[in-house]
Amino acid sequence: MSLRLSTVRVLIILADQNIKDTLSSLIRDSDPMVSINAVMALHEILASEGGIPLNSKLALYLYNRLKEYN
Repeated sequence: MSLRLSTVRVLIILADQNIKDTLSSLIRDSDPMVSINAVMALHEILASEGGIPLNSKLALYLYNRLKEYN
């Protein structure tokens, strides 16, 4: 059974969005290593779009955890 190319493209787009959503949620993980790795991975994935969209809420959250990130 073969999938049409357009179906494969849709699946890739959905998987890509799922990865972005998962990484975004992992930024708030209690483990600082998980959190900072999620930031770095998401930033790299979104580099062509200018990186992670940094709003004041996320900036404050990351700033408050700064001591935890080695």
